[in-house]
Amino acid sequence: YRTIEISWLPDSTAAWHIFTAARLEAAAVWNWLVEAHADHRFSGERWPTKADWQIQAKGRFPNLNSQSVQQTIADFCEAVAATIALRRDSRPDARYPFRKPRYRNAIFTNQSAKIRDGVLTLPCGQAGKLHVHIPSGVMLPGRLIEVRLHFGKVELVCEVPSSVRSQGPIIGVDLCVNTLIAATDGEKA
Repeated sequence: YRTIEISWLPDSTAAWHIFTAARLEAAAVWNWLVEAHADHRFSGERWPTKADWQIQAKGRFPNLNSQSVQQTIADFCEAVAATIALRRDSRPDARYPFRKPRYRNAIFTNQSAKIRDGVLTLPCGQAGKLHVHIPSGVMLPGRLIEVRLHFGKVELVCEVPSSVRSQGPIIGVDLCVNTLIAATDGEKA
C-alpha cells in the first residue's frame, strides 16, 4: 500500500459545514465506543463483536456515510485488540482507548469515495458531499483503497500492484561471502 497526501481545506462556507459535521460525527462514533467499552469492562460483560457494533450504530450517526461509521468501529476494535495483545505480552501498562476527542478524522472506503475527472467526492451522510480537487501532478500509484479526511490534508491509500519480476535468469548469491569468485544461473555452459 502507498499513501498519497494532499493538502486541502474546504473553500466555501457550505463545504466547511459539511467538513466540520463529518469530523464531529466521526468523533461522536469514537466517543460512543469509548464509553461503551468502559461500561462493558466495568460490568464484566463480554465485548460485542464488530458486527454487533455495526448493527447498533445503524442510523445513529446521520452526518457520516454508513461505511465511514463501520470503518471507525473497525479502527476502535483494532485498538482494543492491540491493547489486549500488548497486555498479554507483558505490557500491563498498555491502555485501552480512553480519550474522547472533539473532532476525529473521517475514514472513507473505496466504495464510498469516488474520483471522477480529477475530483474526489466524499459522501458525508445527511451533511452532504465534499469535493476535493486532486492537483494535476498527483497520480495514484494503484487502486484507491481508503481515504482519510484530516484537518488540512486528505490521505489517499492506494493498493500498489506487485512489481513484475524480470524474465531473465535467476541467480543465487550468498550474502555472507566477502569476495565473489563465480556466479551461476544453474544452466550448463
